Amino acid sequence: IKGFPLLTLSCEDEDANCLVKRACFVTGQNHLDPADTTGFALSAKRRQLLFLQKAARKIVIFQYSSCFHSGYKKSLTLPERLKEVTSLHVDQSDRLWITTRYPDDYENSSVFFWRPDQW
Repeated sequence: IKGFPLLTLSCEDEDANCLVKRACFVTGQNHLDPADTTGFALSAKRRQLLFLQKAARKIVIFQYSSCFHSGYKKSLTLPERLKEVTSLHVDQSDRLWITTRYPDDYENSSVFFWRPDQW
């Protein structure tokens, strides 16, 4: 976040092996496993950072207001039918998008989105 480094993410190789490092005081970091973080997204409207925890099959959400007032908000558990989640994104309309490596057991697709009121 420009001028507001809540967390830093450093990636050391082209395989996107990344490590989340703390820059500001963020409460509730025990909800986030840096070794399992495989993606992140920003919801500017909600002032939230979302982190994809691939092996744990969840999205961990942190609310931020300043470098001294930021912390864990909630976690979203991903449906079992989503096969190997690969990335997430929040668009300008605040929809949450998720992609998977393999088609799911619902509609045989690998791109999904949730409206703002659904997440």
